[in-house]
Amino acid sequence: MALKQLNCERCDGEGLLHRESDCQDYLGDYVAKECPDCVPRRLKVEQHFVTFYSPGTLVAEQDAQEIDSWDVEEAQKRAKKIRQRYGAIPYAFRFSTRSHGPDDLDSKVSEHSPTYYLNCKVETLADLEERNDPKEKILRQNMKSNKWDRIVTTTKGWKWTQPLQDDDIVLT
Repeated sequence: MALKQLNCERCDGEGLLHRESDCQDYLGDYVAKECPDCVPRRLKVEQHFVTFYSPGTLVAEQDAQEIDSWDVEEAQKRAKKIRQRYGAIPYAFRFSTRSHGPDDLDSKVSEHSPTYYLNCKVETLADLEERNDPKEKILRQNMKSNKWDRIVTTTKGWKWTQPLQDDDIVLT
């Protein structure tokens, strides 16, 4: 196969040597090649992340990490190694995929998973009313006024309570 020197159509920089067959699309038409610096700017790029949530002062602490795929077992292993302020450990994690297309100025979340809860117990309003703990009075009122059917509460580390959504998953 013959090699052909091409200039980048985007930046007019000197391209690489390509096989003649690489310079044609599936219909056999000539396709200009771009230099290695321009190709990443044109392609759609995707990256997977896992975000861990730990009890915070007013809101949850978050720790996002790149991950190869939405692998629950890998995320659980990583969660065991995370320590936030004051020794807080993750109570949940969530996967997301960020993508960056050729016309995007910045990446954006294109997909996300349900929330996976670790070391948490599920409780209902009936459970809280039966227990009738005076310290949980505001929690019971919040559940009623916000129409929360279920909550999750941590069983390890700092106490944290959160509404449980229908698609959330509690891992045992």
